[in-house]
Amino acid sequence: MQLATQRHGGARTLHSEVLGLTFRQFGKEVRLMDPATGKDLPTHDELLRTQRVGAARTATEIACRRAAEERQRAAEARIAGLEALLARQRAEP
Repeated sequence: MQLATQRHGGARTLHSEVLGLTFRQFGKEVRLMDPATGKDLPTHDELLRTQRVGAARTATEIACRRAAEERQRAAEARIAGLEALLARQRAEP
């Protein structure tokens, strides 16, 4: 079976009607492109990198939230202590 390939911008292309995607070859690299958007689908490595960045961002956000909650608890404890001190001072003759 002969496949019809075309050249676009230095890349050899082959469209798959079954997948609805276009294979684009640049030298030894082959990328899949969504013809509806004109954008390449991410490679496995790109997906892993995105996942790692997202996980790191989530971990940072969790750590920041925990630190903020601890600061809030400390501030509330300080306020309670100051209110108790003020109440004692008001109670003194």
